[in-house]
Amino acid sequence: MKKEYRIKSNEDFSSLVKLGKRIKRNEFHIYYLKSAYDHNRFGVSVSTKIGNAVTRNKVKRQLRAIMDDFNKSSTKQHDIIVVAKQGFLNNTFQVNKNALLESLKEIEK
Repeated sequence: MKKEYRIKSNEDFSSLVKLGKRIKRNEFHIYYLKSAYDHNRFGVSVSTKIGNAVTRNKVKRQLRAIMDDFNKSSTKQHDIIVVAKQGFLNNTFQVNKNALLESLKEIEK
């Protein structure tokens, strides 16, 4: 995912969590808000409760891959943060991908 499509600053994360809307699932929470940019921007957060560094990095790579697929088909512009939860590890990649894409398509409506 290109740098311009990422949300990295703590200020952006904080304002999005405070002002944005939320979708809650067992696997993840999604915070989103309409963006002033001409493309979607994504952020990923994985707590140390999820596991060790190897596990957290694997989850982040999976989330970024899913969001990259979504970004190619998306027509509206939003800032989106995905916070992984413990339930993410209990499912296969394909189940998580379907759940996340379904939730992201809700945002587009």
